[in-house]
Amino acid sequence: VYKGMDDRTKKQVAIKLMDLRSINAERSNAVRAIKQRLCESEPRLMYQFNSPNLMKCYDVFRNDDLKVLILEYCNGPTLQK
Repeated sequence: VYKGMDDRTKKQVAIKLMDLRSINAERSNAVRAIKQRLCESEPRLMYQFNSPNLMKCYDVFRNDDLKVLILEYCNGPTLQK
C-alpha cells in the first residue's frame, strides 16, 4: 500500500496494488481460487459497506497484471509497528 495524491480532489489517498501474477502462480488450486475470490470481493465489499471503521474505496482498475485500489487514506502507524 502506498500513499498518493488524488489530482482531482487534492486529497491524500492510499493506493493498494494487488499482484495478480502471484495469485495465478499459486500451485494449489484451492488456495488460488480463494485468493482470486478475495481479490474480486474486497473492492465490492468496500463499496457496499459504509462504516467509520472501514476505509472508503474510491476507484478500482486493472493495469496489466496489477489490480489497483484507490482508497481513503487513514493516517496512523504502520501495521509493522
